[in-house]
Amino acid sequence: MQRVVESVGEGVNDLQQGDHVLPVFTGEFKECAHCKSEGSNMCVCACACV
Repeated sequence: MQRVVESVGEGVNDLQQGDHVLPVFTGEFKECAHCKSEGSNMCVCACACV
């Protein structure tokens, strides 16, 4: 289910209006190393719960 970015807020630099995106929800508990990393949001806690 591809979508198109309609607008971006102040400080958003990696997306712009018109970009095509694929929204995917991955829960985050903000406790594991992945959640605390700026390079990943693949929470190992959420993956273990699925």
